[in-house]
Amino acid sequence: MANVILYSQIGHRPAIWRPIACYILARWLEEHGYTVQVIEFTHLFSPDELVEYTKMFVDDDTKLIGVSSTMWTTWNSDLGYQSRANTVPENISGALRELKATFPKIKTIVGGPRAYDNVVGNELFDYKTTDAYGEDMLLKLLDELTDKSLATRMRRKRFEICSHRFTYKEHDCILPNEALPIEWGRGCIFKCPFCRDPHLGKKPGQDEKPVSLMVDEFTELYEKFGTTAYYFLDETFNANSDRIKDLGEVYNKLPFELEFISYNRADLLDAKPWTQEILHACGQRGTLLGIESFNPQAAKFVAKPWSAKRGKDFLLELRDKWPNTHIEVSMIAGLPFVSERELFETADWFKDSKLGFYWFLALMLFNDENKSEWEVKRMRLLGLTLKILCTGNGVT
Repeated sequence: MANVILYSQIGHRPAIWRPIACYILARWLEEHGYTVQVIEFTHLFSPDELVEYTKMFVDDDTKLIGVSSTMWTTWNSDLGYQSRANTVPENISGALRELKATFPKIKTIVGGPRAYDNVVGNELFDYKTTDAYGEDMLLKLLDELTDKSLATRMRRKRFEICSHRFTYKEHDCILPNEALPIEWGRGCIFKCPFCRDPHLGKKPGQDEKPVSLMVDEFTELYEKFGTTAYYFLDETFNANSDRIKDLGEVYNKLPFELEFISYNRADLLDAKPWTQEILHACGQRGTLLGIESFNPQAAKFVAKPWSAKRGKDFLLELRDKWPNTHIEVSMIAGLPFVSERELFETADWFKDSKLGFYWFLALMLFNDENKSEWEVKRMRLLGLTLKILCTGNGVT
């Protein structure tokens, strides 16, 4: 039984992996005396199944059902792929209607970027929040719902990622040989104009965990579940050179062979070749590099001029240096100065390069409620272009 039940999901995507947000929220609430159950992969449940499974954890002390909207997706006919949903998923809405009717005292909350008022079906939720990091907000809400004393509330310390020891627990239902998400820190030292991370422009080393804490977390999870593989969620893992050094130190102190995937910035890898060696030697098996564009004007427009100067040559060099690392490259379609023909030429270059994977994200700068007819046509054109660009490369 649980005071709080959290619905988590990755959405309808080709691969199955679990987000970390609900588990960090769960650990923070549990540290303060609450019981929490995360229900994962909720997009795979029918409404009836979700109701039945949720009821397994409901008793008289259950106060709240929380829903993560971050990964809600729907089929976008304009772009030809799954995109962000503008309605509450049918299985979530159907399950919550029945649960609210059966247990009227239990409150509901939705969190994440889908929690806006213009999302159809959001009236199901008693509370909504678009806070990027909801640990303190959710704890405050639970204290209010359980009538905690003012003295208790005043003693609550704020959540700090740099000192928080995170772990997964048995009731999280970790699967054998599952690669797990984990955070070394939060935020990014850069301020890319297209990025929506809430903590941009931080100082190097700020809000990052020390070596000792990461060793403890990795070792505990290895001893509990035999976990050896992770995906690092940090916005730009190699943004801080000291963290690359820390990775080497952590790796040498672990009782197992670490494997991981991470987001990295290519220009920094090029500027500091020694970081390439550490990442490769310490078990990196996959990386995502945001190149964005090879066009000089477009690359400058998104504050990545290096991509046009060195991008292609460096990617080919890295391919040869990292035989054990799957290299994924993200590009932006729809930037100023880039013609449709140039997008096709870029796709052809990637196909010939024999890199691990590439994909294009469509640049969309408009309000869904005020889409002009021109913007709708532009979306459809981009969708058709992207579908053709990605043909034969595993993307549809």
